[in-house]
This record gives sequence, structure tokens and C-alpha cells, in this order.
Amino acid sequence: MRNLDKNMDLLNKMMIEMIKSVERSLEITMELLEKDTFNKGLYGEGKYLEEEINDYELKIGEKAVETIAMYQPTAFDLRYIIGLIRMSITVERIGDLCINTLKTIKREFKDAKNLEKELVSITEMGEKVMEMYKIFITGYIEGEYKKGYILLGLDDEIDRMKYENIKKIKEKIKENVECLELGIENLLISKNYERIADNITNLGESLVYIYRGKDLRHKSFEEIEKYEKDIDS
Repeated sequence: MRNLDKNMDLLNKMMIEMIKSVERSLEITMELLEKDTFNKGLYGEGKYLEEEINDYELKIGEKAVETIAMYQPTAFDLRYIIGLIRMSITVERIGDLCINTLKTIKREFKDAKNLEKELVSITEMGEKVMEMYKIFITGYIEGEYKKGYILLGLDDEIDRMKYENIKKIKEKIKENVECLELGIENLLISKNYERIADNITNLGESLVYIYRGKDLRHKSFEEIEKYEKDIDS
């Protein structure tokens, strides 16, 4: 095996481990909301994963730069490495959003669960976000760039859930102004899930970039529709 191949293999393994760590971190946010009492063990695991995820981002970035400098990869190899750098940054952002969500849940755990019953389920949002993330994982591990296009079409559902929550929280606050602070905390959780979904969409764009060489960032809807014709070609 060429030294370049060894480095590429190492980068891929680190990326997969980082992706799995964030998947677990996302699971923890959902598990905490499902518990009847605040679980300090789960919260501690989430804090540990935050450090692990940050460490992976640094290592992937350093190894990627080293690989480019030493072996001057071309064509697909270079695009793959650049794509991994983008992905590691985005995955780390998702990890940050997960820990922010954990902190919000910890602050208002008991009351947040009570108010949540009257809203579009925050756990339902979490499940939809997890569904998106698993689509990305499959796309990355199996090299299925078409999964990236699928992700571009799933973000709207998360937006709908968030806006429905905003509407219901406003109604709840009108009924009882004491719900204001709690409503804000619930909105923070909804917003975090929405931002996670946005970042997963960005990961989908990175899949298309790696395997098709097409950069979908800042593209119009019409341009993306044109690219989606690849699916049927």
C-alpha cells in the first residue's frame, strides 16, 4: 500500500470514529428528554464526547494538511481530503450544538418536559434530525453521493416543526406570562435541532462534492435541481 493510501485510510477511520461520537452525542440529547429524572451519567458522557469530538477535528485537520504537503495528491484523492476537512469542521459544529442542547436541558429539565407535552414534540424533532444524520452516515461510509441530494430535501420538515413550536409557545405565554423563560428554553432546544439539521444538509453537500466534484454551496434551488438529475442518469 502506498504511503498516501495509508494516510487516506487513517483519515477515513478517524472521520468514521468522529461521526459515530457525534451520533452518540445526538442520541444522548434525546435520551435525556425521555428520562423522568435528570441523568447525570448521560450528561457526563455527553461532556466527555465533546472533548473527543474536538480532538478528532484537530487530528483530521493536521493529518489532512500533512498528507497534502507530503504527497501532493491529485484529482479524487485531493477532493476527498478537502471534503474531509470540510466535514470534520461541520461535524464538530454539530457536536457543539449537541452539548449546548444538553446544557439547556439540564437548566430547565423538569419544567421543560412539562411544557414539551403541549408543543410539537421536541423528541420528534430529535428523531427526524437523527434520521437525517443516519442518512449521511450511510452516504459517507458506502460512498452513496445521492444520499446528499436526499438530505437537501429533508431540512424543510425540521423548519416546519420549529415554527409550529414558536406559534404554540406564543399562545402558551399569552395564557401564562410565567411560561416566558421556560418557553425561551424550549425554543433554544428547537433552534439547536434546526441548526443541527442545517449542518447535516451541509454534510450532504460535502458528499456530493467528494464523489461528484460538484460544489452545491450557495447554489440556487434551480441549480441544485439541475444537479439532482444525476440521480436518474
